Amino acid sequence: LAPAAVAYGTAAAVKGYARLERQIGRIGITAEASAEETRAAMASLQDAASQYALPIDEAVAGLDSLVASGKNLKEAMAFLPSVLASAQASGAAVADIATTADAMSTSLGIGAERMTAAFDILAAAGKAGKFELKDMAAELPSLTPAFAALGYTGEAGLKKLAAALQTVRMQTGTSAEAATALQNVFQKMETTQTVSNFAKFGIDLRKELAKARAEGKDVLDTFINLSELATKGDLSKLPQLFTDAQLLQGMRALISGADGMERLVAALGSADGTVLKDLNRVLEDTESKIQKLDNAWKKMWASAGGALVEAGGADAMDAIANA
Repeated sequence: LAPAAVAYGTAAAVKGYARLERQIGRIGITAEASAEETRAAMASLQDAASQYALPIDEAVAGLDSLVASGKNLKEAMAFLPSVLASAQASGAAVADIATTADAMSTSLGIGAERMTAAFDILAAAGKAGKFELKDMAAELPSLTPAFAALGYTGEAGLKKLAAALQTVRMQTGTSAEAATALQNVFQKMETTQTVSNFAKFGIDLRKELAKARAEGKDVLDTFINLSELATKGDLSKLPQLFTDAQLLQGMRALISGADGMERLVAALGSADGTVLKDLNRVLEDTESKIQKLDNAWKKMWASAGGALVEAGGADAMDAIANA
């Protein structure tokens, strides 16, 4: 039985290496990376998975998501550490965190060098209420383009968005419902219907928002203030101003929670280090230690499989099997 067991282990090593090589190879093809760059990425990915105690398949999924978004291999690898750290710290899916990183980069202009700080903001905001980081990872990719269209960028814009989500979530049943309501606020802020409704209250909405932008004022705050001005603080009049149900839901929450939203924005100024603190705690638990052992074991077999392939592993396995 011993030769058969050795042959089985050898075959498993070769297959494991081949599977990982094929996965990374396809990502390299998509990224138009050279074979040498792809091999280097595979080694770095194995090390990163071990460092953050994540299954190698999840790390691969994160890299695949980043490359699929249009980043080259070098750019994707630069984003990966903050993605893996944030996913492990929060319990969110690596692919979702990777998509969120891309959204923050593309829509808000946050680069890889500040991505850890960006996730610190989201993690701290998530702890301030019911809209957790894993919820943000699921919803931000859809929200950031509409929010950026209002003129928000960078970490300041991210703090505002995270605070707005948390504020609306306080008055909605689920995080998905809160995200939908806020999306409607962003998209319908200057529609013909909304502008017409404000005109009935004597406010030229487009003129006022254009003035706010020209003066560098916060657009969302201006919209909230104009809504309060129109209704004279009487929330019972809001349905006259916002006839769309989800827009109404979002604005009612933003108006009633405006002070709390601004306090949260200010508090997020000291968010640095949130992800690292949470990550270090997770990495101390038993599951992380087991995962690191599993990663080390798989890396050893993958390395062995690679060496066997280079040395003509098929012939070696045939010789063992026939011994």
